[in-house]
Order: sequence, then C-alpha cells, then structure tokens
Amino acid sequence: MKEQEVSLRQTENLSQMLELIFTTFCTFPLEEYCSDKTCRPCRNDWILFQGKCYLFAHSYFREWENSRSNCQKKQSDLVVIDNLQELEFIQDHIRYAYGQGYWLGIHDSDSWFRSEIRTYVSNVTWYPRHSAYYGRIFHQSDSNQTYETTPYAKWICEEKALIKSN
Repeated sequence: MKEQEVSLRQTENLSQMLELIFTTFCTFPLEEYCSDKTCRPCRNDWILFQGKCYLFAHSYFREWENSRSNCQKKQSDLVVIDNLQELEFIQDHIRYAYGQGYWLGIHDSDSWFRSEIRTYVSNVTWYPRHSAYYGRIFHQSDSNQTYETTPYAKWICEEKALIKSN
C-alpha cells in the first residue's frame, strides 16, 4: 500500500511538472533546472520557498517596467507578496540597496497588500509613476534613512516551482 502511495505521489509530481513546462516555456531551459539526471524545483541562483522560486536581483537598479520585463523574459514576474510568511522570507533575503529598495509586482490598486501587509511592515513604500503607484520594499537597515525618490530599484522575480516539494 505504501509503495502505491509513493508511486501515485511521484506520478502526480511528474504530471504537475510537465503541465508547468508545457504551459510556461516555448523552449524548456533544461540546463537551468537539471544536471546529472536530477532536476531541481528552481533554476540555478533561484531560492525555493512555499512552492515558488525567487530570484533576487541584487546587482542592478532599474525602473519598474524594465525590472518587470527582465522577470518576464525568464517566464516569471515581479514578486507579489501573498502572506506574512512570504513577507518574512522576502525581508530575510533582501539586502541594503542604498535607500532605493526592491520593486514589487503590486500597484496602488492591490488593496489586500496595503491593508494586511502594511500593518506589519514599515519598509514598503509607494512610488508614483505614470499616474499609478508601484510598491517598493526596503531592507531593514534602510529604515533609518529617507527613501530615495528615484525611479530605480533592485527587483525580485517569482515563479512557480517546477517540482512540487514534499
């Protein structure tokens, strides 16, 4: 009975992985996920958390649109924080960004984020751009500084994990 459960779980995981591959990629970047006959849930340099993979772009500063475009070229998008556990994970992985922070994939119309998350964190701000406001999160060490008002920030990409983690 236990062998059947393991086999069923493996089959479900394989089905999930194949569905994600076929619906997300025109050409699957095999070398980014797999090596030595073993595949990982996330690409190289991405971090797995709660069934999603995250890429923290620590090296460059870009405008929101260019940051989002960079993520979309990787078949992902800017991170949207869904719950407090994810917020804590993000806060644990961002770095000091000279007061410029990291772009989030949220707009001023995302009321859940504004009401739920904003009550727990003071290092998220709204940057006005093209008659909308875009969310930016800052490292805790930036909290004593005045946040920059430049349109440039680092960014965080998010995508579903390729393989369901057990």
